[in-house]
Amino acid sequence: MRRILSALSCLLSCLVLPVPFAQAPTPLLEPADLAARLKQPNVRVIDIREGRTAQGRTLYDAGHIPGAVDAPYRFWRGPETAPGRMRDRDYLGELVQRLSVSVVFGAFVFGAAMQVTDGCGSGTLYKAGLGNVISIAVLPGFIAGSFIGAAHLDWWLRLGDLGPMTVQQFVGTAPALLLQLAVFAALSLLVWRKRKEINTRWHGRGIFVAAIVLAAFAIADLVVAGQPWGIVYGLGLWGAKVATALGWDPSTNAYWGRAPQLAQIAAPLIDDVTSITNLGLLLGCLVVALWRGHAFPAASPTPTQWVASIVTGLVLGYSARLAFGCNIGAYFSGISSGSLHGWVWFACAFVGSVVGIRLRERLGFKG
Repeated sequence: MRRILSALSCLLSCLVLPVPFAQAPTPLLEPADLAARLKQPNVRVIDIREGRTAQGRTLYDAGHIPGAVDAPYRFWRGPETAPGRMRDRDYLGELVQRLSVSVVFGAFVFGAAMQVTDGCGSGTLYKAGLGNVISIAVLPGFIAGSFIGAAHLDWWLRLGDLGPMTVQQFVGTAPALLLQLAVFAALSLLVWRKRKEINTRWHGRGIFVAAIVLAAFAIADLVVAGQPWGIVYGLGLWGAKVATALGWDPSTNAYWGRAPQLAQIAAPLIDDVTSITNLGLLLGCLVVALWRGHAFPAASPTPTQWVASIVTGLVLGYSARLAFGCNIGAYFSGISSGSLHGWVWFACAFVGSVVGIRLRERLGFKG
């Protein structure tokens, strides 16, 4: 009986008396220290809180540190097969890309180059899959340019970099979504009113069905692969694999020498999600083109056009890497994640496209 009473007494004392491990956790950084560090240009606060308040607002919208970026924890977790594994730098960078000199320059040049070749990253892949000889000539240059651009990216970022910025960090998540939808609605209305004045092959319900299917597959890619849809990184990785096979040492480069990139260069091609989607795009277009009888369209490029296609392909890949992606990774996936860099990319690429259309005409390309 005495032993039972002694045990109960010890148990009650553990529950009542304060013990070190029962104390509330202390913050790693005091508010005053954080306020001082926020003044440093290279410091960014990432708000990874999940959940909602009783009123249905996200915790970020309910209150956050000024200037913090809303990036819920679920986006930082690894894939379902290894949720505890930290994402690599490229994926984390694509969540919120940086506003930098490289984005402005790269997007402008990319916009001009894609008009000359009549194809962006995905456009080059799908036309190469169709058997278009111009796009087939562009693709090797695009691969090489993306590889070289990534190798030079650190140097470009040193020219000027405002860091990652999102629309939601300025106005909140819900207002950011509504604001972006309003902008797209206004642009769509403008284009719709001008549709009869523009000579385009995009007519009928098919374009709307395709847009919905494209959005659905982009969401599926995010859910299944755990990262936004992209094009350019996979092409650059192909170039890095070829260069390594020819004897180049990737560890000598600041970008390709990082642990995640070295691992992907050494791994099989199908281990890279972006490479899988790129190969699927090529193969899918070829299958449909053969089925509909549109594969390998006739074309007779002049020597000038052959040279222009190869050189422009190199420029496309290089500039896309500086701009953190093409129409898909930088524009489509960038804006959908709320990244301000996506809107900057759109504006700069649009201006570049105006220049590229005129250059295309001078080179004698049709359309």
